[in-house]
Amino acid sequence: MASKVKAETTKIATEAQEVGKEAINAAMKAGEEAAAKAFSLGKEKFEAATKSFADVAQFNQETVELVVQTSTKTAKAVEALNAEVLAFSKAQLDSTVAAAKAAMTCKTLKELVDLQTGFFKDTVETYVKEATKFGELSQKISQEAFEPIGARFKLAVEKFGKPMAA
Repeated sequence: MASKVKAETTKIATEAQEVGKEAINAAMKAGEEAAAKAFSLGKEKFEAATKSFADVAQFNQETVELVVQTSTKTAKAVEALNAEVLAFSKAQLDSTVAAAKAAMTCKTLKELVDLQTGFFKDTVETYVKEATKFGELSQKISQEAFEPIGARFKLAVEKFGKPMAA
C-alpha cells in the first residue's frame, strides 16, 4: 500500500514538472516567434518589436520563478504525504504485532477466530479511510501544482498569442 501511494505521489510530482516544462517551452517558443516577427517588420516597427521581446524575456523569467516556487511547494506537499504514508504503515505494523501477540494468548479456536475477524474488520476500515485521505491529499497536491502553471500558460496565450495573430 505504501509503495503504491509513494508511486502515486512520485507520479504527481513528475506530472507537475512536465506541466512546468511545457509552460516554459511555450513561453520560450512565444519569445522565439516574437523575435522572428520583429526582424521581419522593418525599421519603423523594430522598436515596438524590441519592447515586445523584452516583455517576453521578462515573462519567461517570471515563468521560471513560478515553476521553481510551484515545484518547491509540491515537493514539500509530497514529503508531507509520504510522512502520512509512513505513519500509517507504522501504525498498521504496530496493530499487526499487537494482534499477533493477542492471538498467542487465545485459549480456544473461537477466541482466535473472533480476534482475527475483529482485526480484519478494523484493518479494512482503516485502509479504506486512509486510502480516501491519501487520494484527497494527492488530488489537492495536483491541483495546487497545476493551477498556477495553467494560469500562467493562459496568460501567455492571452498576452502573446493575440498580438501575433493580428
